[in-house]
Amino acid sequence: MKVTIRLQSAVTSDGETGQTDQTIDGFLRTFDDYTELSYREPSGDEGLGNTLTTVRFYRDTLELIRRGDYTCVLTIVVGIDRECLYQTPFGALPLTTNASRYHAALTASGGQADVCYTLKAGSDCSSHRLTFTVTPVV
Repeated sequence: MKVTIRLQSAVTSDGETGQTDQTIDGFLRTFDDYTELSYREPSGDEGLGNTLTTVRFYRDTLELIRRGDYTCVLTIVVGIDRECLYQTPFGALPLTTNASRYHAALTASGGQADVCYTLKAGSDCSSHRLTFTVTPVV
């Protein structure tokens, strides 16, 4: 189903917080074990080039899959360190995630999901909060 995704993001690093709020067209699909959103990342100076993002919302896990100019499979689970390799046009970067909160209330007709997690890249550590609000396109 075609949907509108409002993606709100807050990132805290070195004591400073940056926020974004974007609206993206995408698709919502439901499966037995998870609900899936897919959308093209915005391009341009602030975007991720030619990248398709798929977000899978399982009962206790969020899986973010990027394919294209930026590639990774980022798995976020409450209380568990998960590692991945983030491929960019500038090289590969090892990442580690660990969530402190995860809640997804998405159905075939839309809904909302919220995740708070830390992201470690080398010696740098940042805190993230993502909120997805999904509404069907009528």
